[in-house]
Amino acid sequence: GIKFWVKNSNRANAKAIFFSLGNSAQKNPAVLRRVGAAGHSVGSHSMTHTCLALTAVCAKTNHLVKTPSHLLSNTEAMRDMVNGHKAVFRALGWVDPFFRYPYGETSPVLKKFLADNSMATFNWNIDSNDWKAQEPRDLVKHTMDQVNKAGRGIILMHDIQKRTVVSLPLLLRSLYDQGYSVVLLRPEDSRSKKQLPSGFN
Repeated sequence: GIKFWVKNSNRANAKAIFFSLGNSAQKNPAVLRRVGAAGHSVGSHSMTHTCLALTAVCAKTNHLVKTPSHLLSNTEAMRDMVNGHKAVFRALGWVDPFFRYPYGETSPVLKKFLADNSMATFNWNIDSNDWKAQEPRDLVKHTMDQVNKAGRGIILMHDIQKRTVVSLPLLLRSLYDQGYSVVLLRPEDSRSKKQLPSGFN
């Protein structure tokens, strides 16, 4: 999936931030290296994709995906965040100081931990719902309706979904045809990607 994504996004001169799971970085480092070599930003997304916060959403989500514990303690959540970031760093030799919370669920404690370690966090305001069964044209229409309503934003997509691979060229065409630009965010200090945050050692 990523090969097609990178190839077509290069043709459209579009770059994205890939938030890699630590487990995926360990299993497929060559794929992640190709993504990085293609000029995309790469952040982390935890080690295991367990919902990290002490919230009702995480209790329900973690129960549904059969994690050993329904809720992680703050210490366990921080360990999952750190281990995921380290795994991406080991796979690439660098990682942008960017993090996306699994399921978008966070807490003041986790936000403070990342802020204290100069990590930027990202959430989306436009959800392609590419994990739901739908035709590519419906995915593009649903996403563009949100883009046009908001006027700008961060679009959530998943590179593991075949429908995303098929839909992405159509979505990029729609974005460009309607006058939107795809912007790649990079860390202000490019040296920050070459070292782990001090609290992550």
